[in-house]
Amino acid sequence: MSFRGLCRIWVPALVAGTLLFVWGSRARAAAAATFTLHIPCVISVPIQKVASAYEESHPGVDNHPGVRIDTATDKPLALLGAVQEKQAGPGVVLTLGEVEMNALLAAGAVEKAQVVPVARNAYEVAVIVSAKREGISKLSDLTGPKVKRIAVEDPKLSTLGNRAEQAFRKLGWWKKLAPKVVRFDPTKNVLSQLLDGKADAAVVFKDCLFAEGGSPPKTIRLLGTLPAKSYAPITYQAAPLKQAAQSEETQKFVTWLVSADGKKALQEAGLSPS
Repeated sequence: MSFRGLCRIWVPALVAGTLLFVWGSRARAAAAATFTLHIPCVISVPIQKVASAYEESHPGVDNHPGVRIDTATDKPLALLGAVQEKQAGPGVVLTLGEVEMNALLAAGAVEKAQVVPVARNAYEVAVIVSAKREGISKLSDLTGPKVKRIAVEDPKLSTLGNRAEQAFRKLGWWKKLAPKVVRFDPTKNVLSQLLDGKADAAVVFKDCLFAEGGSPPKTIRLLGTLPAKSYAPITYQAAPLKQAAQSEETQKFVTWLVSADGKKALQEAGLSPS
């Protein structure tokens, strides 16, 4: 066969092979840069903005994002079942404090060395009551006879519950409130416990009710917010899941969160970097 004939066969094959290699590389890169970020409801909006900032700062080929972050809004401990059953895919978990992260550590879902503090909590810890309840108008009424049950997330599993108990002790109310406190599973909806009549009052993050500057449900009433000085500061924490198939990419994201660029993104989203 002549040289020209060989070229007719070899050159198209080379081009096709090159295109196939490039396409395959891009497809692998796209697949390798996808993971899920698990976010607590109270900070879902700002953290989604932070995730978008990361995607924009990590572009891929042909102006397509090189990283795609899927967000899942839930309570971190609700993730435990899936993690323990090895059903959770590549991901990063962000918790509202050290209590939830410690539970994930104890379950073997994350590595201690990979946990990082991300931002300081600025959302108020609040107490709510049913809108139908009468004779309960201020926080100190919790110690009175009209309040018999107070729904608080289990302090051993929830930073919110932990800080609520700290506040009640600091305010000098614990002796009267301790018999009234009903510790609920943090994976359950405390608000539903209140509306179902299983509690007379409940402790929540105020911003879960006043999302984006809105109003709380008409079925409940804000009794008040616990003084910030009555409980220890709350720091959000993040870590890649141990089972994450994309461990390299998830670790890069966690490292970025505490970098100068990550802190800038957190600030622009309205959070206070730690």
